[in-house]
Amino acid sequence: MIELDLLLKAIAEDLGNPSGWTAPVEFRDSLALCALNSAYSLRASSAAATRVLAGYRMFRPTADTDSGTDLMKAMDSAGSPADFARDILHNESKLPGTKRLRPEGIYGGLARLAALNPAVTSTEHLRDAATNGSTSAKTAWLSVVGFGPLAWSYLI
Repeated sequence: MIELDLLLKAIAEDLGNPSGWTAPVEFRDSLALCALNSAYSLRASSAAATRVLAGYRMFRPTADTDSGTDLMKAMDSAGSPADFARDILHNESKLPGTKRLRPEGIYGGLARLAALNPAVTSTEHLRDAATNGSTSAKTAWLSVVGFGPLAWSYLI
C-alpha cells in the first residue's frame, strides 16, 4: 500500500490538480473541423491549428456541424484547396514531408472517405467506421501522402 501511496503522490505532483486540466479537443458534430484539426495539428503548434479552425468558423457559420462534403464544397467555392488555404485560412503550410498544401491532403482524404461503402461524410459515420472493426476508413485517410497514424488519431 505504501508503494501505491508513493505513486499517487508522484502523479499528483507531476500532473497537478485535475480541476485545472483542459478538456481534449473534440469536434463531436463536425467532420470538417476534425479534418482541419487532423492536418493542421501535424508538426505544428496548437496555436496555428486553433487559428485555422477559427478562420474556418468565421467563413462558415455552420462549421460546428459541417460534414466532410461541406468542407470540400467550401474549398471548391474558394476556387481550389490552394485558394482556400491562402484566401480563407491564411495558412499555406505544407503537409509534413511533402510539398502539398494541407487542404490538398484534406480534400483527398475526405474524397476517399466519401467514396467508401458506406460513405463516411459525417462524424457519426466516422465514429461508426472507427468502431465497427473495419479498417477501410483508417486506410482511406492514411493513404493521403503526408498523413500518418497521428493524422488518424487527430481525425477521430
